[in-house]
Amino acid sequence: MERFLRSSGKSPGKTKVVKKKRHREAWSRKETRALIQFCSLPCEGCWDPTVSEGWPGTKSSQFWSKAVKYVRQHGESTTLRTETAVRSHVNKYLNARYPECDGGRLAAEKAFCDPVPGCSTTPDPVSPDSFNLDLPRTPASPCSHSSLLGNPLSSTPMDFSTVSHSTLLESPIPTPMDFSTCTVSHSTLLGSPLSSTPMNSTTIPGRRNVATQTGEDEEEKVMSSTPIKGKNPMDMSFTPSSTYSTPGKKDVSWYPDSDHQSSSDDEAEDLCQIAEEECSLDGKRFIVFGEKLKELFENCRNPECGRPTLIKSTTKGSALSITQTCPKCPPRTWRSQPYDKRMARGNLLIPSAILFTGGSISKFIDFADALQLQVFSQKHFFNIQSHYAMPVVDEYYLYQQDLALDLCRGGPVDVIGDGRCDSPGHCAKYLSYTLMEETTGLILELVQVTETGTSQSMEKEGLDRCLTFLTDPEGQDIDVQCVTTDRHRGVGALMKKEYRDIDHQFDVFHVYKNVKKKLCGKAKLKDCAELTEWTKSICNHLWWCAKTCGGNAECLREKWTSIMNHTTNVHSWSGNQFFHACKHKQATQRQEETTTKWLKVDSPPHKALKAVVFEKALLRDMGQMTKYKHTGQLEVYHNVVLKYAPKRLQYPYPGMRARLQLSVIDHNENIGRTQAKTSRGDLRHRLDYSKRQKRFAIKTVYERKDYTFRQKLMEAVLQRRQDGEVRPMRRRLDLPANIAPVPRPDKAEALALHRSRFADRERHT
Repeated sequence: MERFLRSSGKSPGKTKVVKKKRHREAWSRKETRALIQFCSLPCEGCWDPTVSEGWPGTKSSQFWSKAVKYVRQHGESTTLRTETAVRSHVNKYLNARYPECDGGRLAAEKAFCDPVPGCSTTPDPVSPDSFNLDLPRTPASPCSHSSLLGNPLSSTPMDFSTVSHSTLLESPIPTPMDFSTCTVSHSTLLGSPLSSTPMNSTTIPGRRNVATQTGEDEEEKVMSSTPIKGKNPMDMSFTPSSTYSTPGKKDVSWYPDSDHQSSSDDEAEDLCQIAEEECSLDGKRFIVFGEKLKELFENCRNPECGRPTLIKSTTKGSALSITQTCPKCPPRTWRSQPYDKRMARGNLLIPSAILFTGGSISKFIDFADALQLQVFSQKHFFNIQSHYAMPVVDEYYLYQQDLALDLCRGGPVDVIGDGRCDSPGHCAKYLSYTLMEETTGLILELVQVTETGTSQSMEKEGLDRCLTFLTDPEGQDIDVQCVTTDRHRGVGALMKKEYRDIDHQFDVFHVYKNVKKKLCGKAKLKDCAELTEWTKSICNHLWWCAKTCGGNAECLREKWTSIMNHTTNVHSWSGNQFFHACKHKQATQRQEETTTKWLKVDSPPHKALKAVVFEKALLRDMGQMTKYKHTGQLEVYHNVVLKYAPKRLQYPYPGMRARLQLSVIDHNENIGRTQAKTSRGDLRHRLDYSKRQKRFAIKTVYERKDYTFRQKLMEAVLQRRQDGEVRPMRRRLDLPANIAPVPRPDKAEALALHRSRFADRERHT
């Protein structure tokens, strides 16, 4: 700030500029103490405190920038000190008040830091790169597969019982994995706790606390892994009054907990009141905030020292390493995760868990970025997936498949089959065909088809491969008696040509959908609106005909065509061999006149119905509906596949195969779930609205699924790493990388030929 003052001399026209000095914040006692402590620490190439008891006179910018960071961290100051200000405070204040002839740094330590022992002892040398004072908050840089087998950290791990809740505990190398005897044991994954002697983190009795400069022992603080609301300036928590309104008693979504007693005013304001529960550290993983780790490592954990220390933190994927440097004690390193053959266990298990649960690496990275959670790169995820997770899934799938096939070798079996494309529409890249044993619901075989020219021909090829695998005398040699599929014409032709000895049945549900679609289309024609009210009854009649035909195809056709008489109020007739009259109760004349709108013979709706009922293809196919088969269980399984392989995401061939195998494992492991019951023992049901039926339908609620197979897979992944077994899943060489019918052009040539109607808009954007 400048002020223009008029001079008091003989020349009134002249002015001189008087500069007003800036007001600088005075140094607090904590800042001065932190600066004195830093001057007692060595800095390689810049300052050695063992040479003299004086003050550093170096002009190295590296040394003074580190001093600024140290003062900012340990001085608890909100004032931004510059390198010049720190250096000036040492030279003009500390050196003038405590010169080397009067004791220098020792006298200043006695005045500011006394009586903490060890201030004047010779500190261990520290490299200039060891003064990384801030925990990293950005995601790790992408790492290649070669980095997974890099050199191990040479520092000796530091064991702290006070921070064991954030560690993944060490475990011995387990015995070779046997899926048949594999049990779900968290100890195999997590190991036993560290056995070193815990470091005491309390204050030293009878001595002044360094952080508070008080002469009495203060009450020990309760440490937590997450910053408490209102204690940290970076806290982003909110209160209901600032964001949401407190729900009232009329809000049906509000369920107050009368037994909850808040321990503080801050907890009473929380929207989600989570009860604090005691838990064991064995087999658990926790999310720990960086600022809470700083609280643990600010002071030396040696009970005889307790001095402030320098912290250097490094990350490798999701793993954190903290090196604590004390002027008196030797450096110690603490790692957040155990290592298996130079790989952090979290970097191995987290990518595997993403695949085993059907997750997406892109969504997980977005989640971690929003939370500022330290994670690995996509390249590392794909490396772990191909070298460890996928081979384990393939081994477990083959083991489970052998068990299912052994159960089917006792006699003839009936199977149901259906194909599923990897994307909606008629542009599928993959088709997975599944054969399921009808009685047990076990999936016996699953294949992927990508070699055919069109999507329609893939289903035929998939069934052919499945039946060849099951019925081959030199292979599984399963006696397949009946196969139930949809009305795919290519599948029908294959069964007549290659598998004449196997009974081929059509799924009644697929026939029902086809008939209903045609009836709805006919009802939209002119003068055919009356057919709309008959659509549901006609479709139900089809189900009844297939169920009560007794395996007789001609009886099934006669029952089906009798709907033409019933809709015209004719309930008995002649000329048939098996079915001559309706089976329903005879309605009264009043009921028929008031409740039923009968069709007139040869009316437009009656002719439209006749076209659907007497369709040649439908009557012919009814010869393959006599056993009342349906593929409803496979449709339920296809919903499970959507969890692991959504149709809106594209996967390469190995990834798609592994995810399909996981869906089969999930299905086979949860066959035979019983219906859930209420606390009073009543069977549970729920009401769901059906868009297809346009009404609410009753659904059965089953017991929760059992996912213990995931722990078996995680154990197998860990064992492969500890055994050094690395066998990546290789893609099939006979499959082209691009399934487009034309060759892939050169990118530069395609860009040169590219023309856009919105070139001006693209140029501005």
